Amino acid sequence: MLTEIHSKEIIEKMDNKTKEEYLKYKDNYDIINMLITTRKNMGLTQKELAQRLGLKQQEISKIETKVQMPSYKKLQKIANELGLKLVLIKR
Repeated sequence: MLTEIHSKEIIEKMDNKTKEEYLKYKDNYDIINMLITTRKNMGLTQKELAQRLGLKQQEISKIETKVQMPSYKKLQKIANELGLKLVLIKR
């Protein structure tokens, strides 16, 4: 996962269109990055996680590469398998 400082440095280097798009979906990216980091820290491959969830490895790959955003139900299922809890926090 990107640190706050590293993230700011990357954002500053983006052109305006890319920056606007990134900031629009930043929360989604943060969630997916947390899932990836946790999966890797647990020593799981995408295939192993998919098998535990009854999904195809390609589904996990599409989620992790941000090609496809999972439904809330699927996101909750993945988070639970990784020992994470989805929580909403007021900004």
